[in-house]
Amino acid sequence: MNPSTDADVMIEVGKRLRASREATGLEQSDFSAWGIERTRLSQWENGRRAANAIALIPFCERFGISLDWIFRGDPRALPNDLYNRIMEKMGADQGTRRGRPTKVAQ
Repeated sequence: MNPSTDADVMIEVGKRLRASREATGLEQSDFSAWGIERTRLSQWENGRRAANAIALIPFCERFGISLDWIFRGDPRALPNDLYNRIMEKMGADQGTRRGRPTKVAQ
């Protein structure tokens, strides 16, 4: 899918953010360690507000998640094991993403 509106982009970013959070085993409340309130994170994950890249840097650095993945959907910088866990959270019907299959052998 090629998101064409800001709302579509925010929804897609939210899906990737949620899947990434779930793949790392974190709850929304765990983001308070980085100054992100649960309600704000919920709004980002549900596409109701635009996610703040600067606020997400500590989460991304801690777990090896690239901002390119969160904001552009480019999974190439993700470690294979994390990529596989994220794809499981997003559902098997996601197909190929920018040259990477749904699941990568480890």
